[in-house]
Amino acid sequence: NPSVGVFYVNTQKYALKSWTVSSLNGQVLKQQLLSYQSGVIDLTDLPNGIYILRATTDNEQFIQKLIKE
Repeated sequence: NPSVGVFYVNTQKYALKSWTVSSLNGQVLKQQLLSYQSGVIDLTDLPNGIYILRATTDNEQFIQKLIKE
């Protein structure tokens, strides 16, 4: 982070159940419920900028700022 649009989450450390990417004003741009372990978040179709990732596991939720250049 920053990236040209592809971000990776360590799936050995975090067993993701779902994730959402929003703009800074809260508009949901992408979301996915995971039925398999994939740590790839592809934002290549979005314009450059700053986004907010909200990811959920069995035990916790975390929020991370993503910067696409």
